[in-house]
Amino acid sequence: MTAEMSPETTWFRNPYEGYAGTLNLCFNALDRQVIRGKAAEIALYDGERTIAYAGMLEQVSALAGVLGTVGVGIGDGVELHLADPVDQVLMTLAVSRIGAVLGAPEPRLVATSEADVGVDAPLRLLRGVEVTDERRELAWEHAVKAGREGPAACVELPGTAAAFVVGVRVVEVKDGLADVSVPARIHAILASGRPLDVRRDLA
Repeated sequence: MTAEMSPETTWFRNPYEGYAGTLNLCFNALDRQVIRGKAAEIALYDGERTIAYAGMLEQVSALAGVLGTVGVGIGDGVELHLADPVDQVLMTLAVSRIGAVLGAPEPRLVATSEADVGVDAPLRLLRGVEVTDERRELAWEHAVKAGREGPAACVELPGTAAAFVVGVRVVEVKDGLADVSVPARIHAILASGRPLDVRRDLA
């Protein structure tokens, strides 16, 4: 990973020998940028749309709020099958915001834009797919609207907590800005202050 994509890490509690410290990857990617005065600067673009850091933070906090409301929390698995890479980015950040684990086996929730994704999960967040079972399915648009009423703050996580599962490899939170996986690149690029170009950076 290049120096540009290996930004400094802001810790809630600094690590020391025998102690892994605490942090949150979404805080480093979004909240820190807003605190530093970059709220109106472009955080993401896809060739047609641009989203500023403040807008990203609002949407991610809303999605994270919904995840928390339906019972997804620290250590719970979330799987993504979303056609729009912007949606993929927003959900990746929302998952890390509440301390859930992206790509973990036996996910508690799957966010999908496919009617039949072939993943057995107790909860489904549907993007552009009709809800057929209101007991376990949520429509993306309604979820985001509800989430704006109760946005989620960043949870404080031990550095050794799992952030992503990539294949059979577990990436810990403390390594989440230096790993080469796509979820790590999303966080690292935003944390570096460079706009995320989903056409190039997620390829």
